[in-house]
Amino acid sequence: MHNDPQANPSIAVVIPCYKVTRHVVDVLRRIGPEVTRIYLIDDGCPEASGDHASRHCSDPRLRIVQHATNQGVGGAVMSGYSAAINDGMDIIVKIDGDGQMDPALIAEFTGPKAEPTMQKATVSSSSTIFVQCPPCGSSATRRFHS
Repeated sequence: MHNDPQANPSIAVVIPCYKVTRHVVDVLRRIGPEVTRIYLIDDGCPEASGDHASRHCSDPRLRIVQHATNQGVGGAVMSGYSAAINDGMDIIVKIDGDGQMDPALIAEFTGPKAEPTMQKATVSSSSTIFVQCPPCGSSATRRFHS
C-alpha cells in the first residue's frame, strides 16, 4: 500500500497467538478503525487460536497466518511482519493476544501526534514503521523505522 505515511498510512496489527483463546477475540474487537489489516499468527497453538478467532470474529480486516508447529513468539512475530510487508503496509504494530496491551492506544502511537523520533532498525528494505505497544498502564512505546 505504501501511502504517504504522513497523510494516510496503512496500519497493520500483528498478534502472535499461543494459548490465548480466552482473550484474543476481545482483543480483536477492541482494535479501532484506524487499522487497515489484522494479522493473527496461530503459532501451532493446541487451542487452535486461528480457528477460534475465525469462528468468533467476522472482522473483514482479519487475516490468519497458521504455523503447523510452534516457532515461538519471535517466529510468530516475524511471520506477521512478513505478511504485512508483503501486503505493503506502512506501519506495523505488534500487540499480544492476551489483552495485556490496550489496542485503543494504537491510534495514539501511529497518528499524527505520535512521537516524531524513531529508532532505526534494519528489518526490511521497505519504508515500513514498526511499533511495539506497551503493556496496559505504561506510557512508553518503541517505534522502529527501516
